[in-house]
Amino acid sequence: GAGGPERVPSSGAGGPERVENNAGKSPFQGTRGNIQRRVIELHNHSSEAAAAANTQSNSKSGAHGDRVDEVLSQLVCESEGAGDVRETTSHPERGSSAAAASAAAADHAAKRPRLNECGETGGGGGGVVDGTCGAAAKSREWRVIEEASGLTFKTKSASVLSLDSLRHTKIASGIRRDTGKVLPRDVLKRAATLGELLDQIARLPEEPRLTVGEAGDGPQREYATWGMMWQSRCQWLFKRNRPLSEAALRRALEQLIERHAALRAELRDPYPLFGATQQALTAFELWRRHGATSLGSWTCGWLVHGSGLIAAILGRATRWSFRNSWPKARAGGSEIWKGNRLPLRLVGHCATEEEAERKIRASGPKFIPPFQVRFVTFGNEVEEGALVHLAVSHMLSDGYSVIPLLDDLAHLVACAETDGVTLAPLRPIKNMFALLEPRLFSTIEGDADAEALPSGITPEAVGGKIWHECVNDLARMPADVVGAVRKVAQVLTIPDDIAMLAIVGIALAWLDGKETELVAMIVPQRDGAGESDAVGLFSDVRHVAICTGGLSFAGVALRLHHVISNRLWAAPGIATQFDVVLINFEWTDLAERGGFVQRVYSGERADATSLHPIHIAVDQPDGQAWR
Repeated sequence: GAGGPERVPSSGAGGPERVENNAGKSPFQGTRGNIQRRVIELHNHSSEAAAAANTQSNSKSGAHGDRVDEVLSQLVCESEGAGDVRETTSHPERGSSAAAASAAAADHAAKRPRLNECGETGGGGGGVVDGTCGAAAKSREWRVIEEASGLTFKTKSASVLSLDSLRHTKIASGIRRDTGKVLPRDVLKRAATLGELLDQIARLPEEPRLTVGEAGDGPQREYATWGMMWQSRCQWLFKRNRPLSEAALRRALEQLIERHAALRAELRDPYPLFGATQQALTAFELWRRHGATSLGSWTCGWLVHGSGLIAAILGRATRWSFRNSWPKARAGGSEIWKGNRLPLRLVGHCATEEEAERKIRASGPKFIPPFQVRFVTFGNEVEEGALVHLAVSHMLSDGYSVIPLLDDLAHLVACAETDGVTLAPLRPIKNMFALLEPRLFSTIEGDADAEALPSGITPEAVGGKIWHECVNDLARMPADVVGAVRKVAQVLTIPDDIAMLAIVGIALAWLDGKETELVAMIVPQRDGAGESDAVGLFSDVRHVAICTGGLSFAGVALRLHHVISNRLWAAPGIATQFDVVLINFEWTDLAERGGFVQRVYSGERADATSLHPIHIAVDQPDGQAWR
């Protein structure tokens, strides 16, 4: 999908950010930081030497790769000797030991792993014993981080470097929801331990309450909007493990629609006009990059000055025209969705959960944007549950929208069932259109220069989209393989998806016989304040170079972690954006909220066409296996 990133200050394309190993920090933090720093430094030195000697390294192994492995092994051994750091898991389904399992089952956090200062799993208790903290000693922010990440941190010195983008988004959303503080992405990126993260959160000011005007949610306010995939949909299936009444669901859906502008969006211009305007912007971008340059390259001095002035005037006038004539959308008044107009379809009641899922996933009526809901109950009087299917236009949502949707739906249903007596109201959020309009204007203005990170929305491809027939293949990764990947990610202190991306990238490099593999990725782009709580199309496609030459597997993974963390990717070309392999991580939010949990379709996927030569999607049908 074409959302668009906001400008993120670059740390430069050189080495990684500095990770210090002060005496006051835990062996876990310092050693893992040294692993990342020294491996990437070795890569940089090796690249310079290779360029000077004009030699070619093998992407799988070699003297440099052996040296990286040697340094990595040495550092891990040092950490084991100094701080008793052992390889562990950050996922509940793998467990740690019988003693730890029985201890975890005794408290409310039994479904989450427990991490001590060395990063190992273990049991817990109340109070503080030998530097560890029990539930009674944990602050509210500590508990929010645990709940959002699905991990249990035993001490403040436990590492948070391996948290992935999904957990970052959930933590930022949870902190804002429970404490009223906006947690910037840079704070999450810089914090090496839980204690550092808690200290940074304590220094943040509380966010002032938004008024209707500040939220940009006036019913008559219209916004310039990037238009695509209006009839396509992002859809999720939520299961509730206890009864859910139609009345409570209706009340919650009315409040959910009123809260999120995307769920009640109205196009103020004909939909075909969006695509035509975006194609015109692509033509303008081609002229801006090439035509204006050739216009200013004449030899006569006065012609050079005059043509440059003409180009500047034409460009400014064209940008003004685009800004003021761009097709618009707005958030419709919530009253049009209430009562019989609520986009809710009742499927009925089924005897079993499996029957209910088949019935709700079956092809129903044609999707009518922007939002539709289907509801089915199952079971008997002894054990009853419900399935709720949400579908939102892809023009107004992306994969990460499941986080605010699931959080808010569970909270609003709980309020409807208890009349809101014991639950605090949700904090207001900013209109999604108000958050995304600046990205569109940045694209029109062409703010991205050669020395800055790409800003704005990926433009329409020259000639439009060409779909190709494809052959599907589904590969399931068993639990032991997934566990091995997670264990390696834990040792390297990188997120699971980075480890998996390195594996896929190395395989592609071998397949193509290249040392550097360029791939396209769908990145979340929810770094701005309040964006983690909004339903909208914030994601965009970015190109990432996966370098394998002269590096071991660990070196490739650590370099990728540096690239992704610092947003050192590139905007796709106007004419070549579909020429490379597309990789998309479709992570599942497996956490339970108010009895609601996300259900993933476990059957075969039948995508018949693709824009890219290869499209690789990695998803989680459950917490123990990937495919």
